[in-house]
Amino acid sequence: MNSFKVNDANRPPQPPFELLTQKNVGEIKVGKGQKTFLLMNMVEPAKFRLTAEGADLTILGLMIAEGNQEQALTVEVIHEKPRTKAVIILKAVVFSKAKVNIKGSVKINKGAKMAEDFLREDVMLVGKEAKGEAYPYLEIEENEVIAKHAATVGRLNNEQLFYLMSRGLSLEESSLLLARGFLTEILERIPSEVGGKIDSQLTNVFKKRNKNGYMGKYLQGQSG
Repeated sequence: MNSFKVNDANRPPQPPFELLTQKNVGEIKVGKGQKTFLLMNMVEPAKFRLTAEGADLTILGLMIAEGNQEQALTVEVIHEKPRTKAVIILKAVVFSKAKVNIKGSVKINKGAKMAEDFLREDVMLVGKEAKGEAYPYLEIEENEVIAKHAATVGRLNNEQLFYLMSRGLSLEESSLLLARGFLTEILERIPSEVGGKIDSQLTNVFKKRNKNGYMGKYLQGQSG
């Protein structure tokens, strides 16, 4: 099976990047300029304050849950100054009997004019007993702003799987390809070496499930 690889030559220059995996990140203040954070394996909530005019923040959150794991990703962003920007993309791939909960919240304070924010939460369920919840929340105290949010929770699409398999791909390859596509919004925004590690983790989970026959059972509508 081919591994995922981003062609860095075709990528635009990336802003400063930081990977956060600590159990307790606490509160982070973001000053002027661009900054990207990737949140993985988080346990405690993470709070980000945009404290300078022109602060430009990207938050990427990712969970890969399997077995009987229960994971939660809670992120809060507060716009305190004018002309601040934030893009928050939180995603989870959930296998077997695992459960995930995504809670992203955005607050735009009074006086933070011309602030812009986009919050997206997506959960892909792989397995009949996998569960996921997504709760986006916006609190707007200023009129002159742009703020949007979206959330989806859905299962791996059988029709797409059958189509890819009809083109000659195996069940494992088809499933992995769909999962990679689901995570593209995150993978294209992070360094390729970090994306490669995420892809390896995802690949190993699909290989293990395929070896144990779980993907075939899932495709037949049985418990995953």
